[in-house]
Amino acid sequence: GSIPEVVKDGIGIIVPAGNLEEMVMAVTESEHINPLICRKIAVDAFGKDQMTNNYIKIYEDILGSR
Repeated sequence: GSIPEVVKDGIGIIVPAGNLEEMVMAVTESEHINPLICRKIAVDAFGKDQMTNNYIKIYEDILGSR
């Protein structure tokens, strides 16, 4: 999946499935994550303008390869 690409150090914590110790640690550490920074990163990567530009580029690449 794309989770490691989206969740970076300082804005989130990825925990291996089934690792209870790391899950507990992640919940404890999550209070240090700034939600405003997380939102900005999400909007920059997946906001409507960025997604529209990404799709246009894909379509241009496909049409250009004909």
